[in-house]
This record gives sequence, C-alpha cells and structure tokens, in this order.
Amino acid sequence: MGDRRRGPLAPDPMHTTHVALLAFCVGAGYAVGGAFPCDPGLPRHGSWRQNIHDMGGLLEYVGGAYAIYRLLPLTGLCSVIRREHAGRRAKLRTHVG
Repeated sequence: MGDRRRGPLAPDPMHTTHVALLAFCVGAGYAVGGAFPCDPGLPRHGSWRQNIHDMGGLLEYVGGAYAIYRLLPLTGLCSVIRREHAGRRAKLRTHVG
C-alpha cells in the first residue's frame, strides 16, 4: 500500500460537504416545485399545494445561499476581496488626507 497523503488537487472534505449541500438544496427545490406546481392565477391565499411549492422554493434559495456562504471562504475569494478593499481604502486616504 502506498502513502495516502493528500495531493494539491485532492478534494477538501469541507468543499465536498458544502457542494453536496448546494446540489441537494437546488435539486430538492426543483423536484418539490415540479411535483407541486403553483396555483393557477396565483391567488393571495393559495392551497396546500401552493404552500408546499413555496417551501420547496425556500429550501432551494435559503439552503443554496447558505451553502454558497459557507463555500465562499474556502475558495480564497474572501481574501482577494479584502485585499482589493484595503487597497481602495489606502488610495482614498492618500487622496483625502
């Protein structure tokens, strides 16, 4: 048996978990939305089917947003944004003061 060290391209378990959560939320939201379509004319007080449809949308959007929120720091994009923001603040300080 060889050495089982993780290489540079090995998937991070945290990435895998959050990507799976994102895929589940979006997939489940689409499935629920397809199985329970909107009521015709979108009445103000919908039926139980409309309520289930809305819960599927809630799962898709809120769950998907949460998964992306959790994935963002793992991508390194947050540090790039912070560096950009710090550079802009420094430029602003030199021009203002």
